[in-house]
Amino acid sequence: RHRFSRCLDLNGNISPRKMADWFEGLVQKGENMIPIDDSATVSLGTSRHGPAMQVDIKERNGIVISVDLVLCIQLGSQGYFVAKPFKEYADEPRRLAYDPAMLWRQSFSVSETRTISGIDGANECRRDCLRILKSIFRKEATLAKFTSYHLKTVLMHEC
Repeated sequence: RHRFSRCLDLNGNISPRKMADWFEGLVQKGENMIPIDDSATVSLGTSRHGPAMQVDIKERNGIVISVDLVLCIQLGSQGYFVAKPFKEYADEPRRLAYDPAMLWRQSFSVSETRTISGIDGANECRRDCLRILKSIFRKEATLAKFTSYHLKTVLMHEC
């Protein structure tokens, strides 16, 4: 029995939903290993949004560090794929001959990071700028509809 056999569908294909659920359980297991008592210097909290498991590391002094962990599968030179649900849009007729729940989204995050680093060199000002923009957009309710994808696309287009 393979260690990921519980993540397969009836046809032996890897189910994105089952893999994401397995990954969430793994992250929560790690969270549960951190002792919870008054003497602890940090506490952890986890939440799931999209393909990411967000881990919030809270220090006793009130500082919070949020880390997004995204499960991906690398298929040789084809790239990276994440277990992100396929969205159907109301204005598009469904033309898929297969189950949308079994679709994996290709991630360009690694190549985007390389591209931004290549533009910046050792300076990394654009990457810092992207981090600042993400923070602003997350805190401003009117801007929250924009995703990291939108911000990276604009940044790379304008550079």
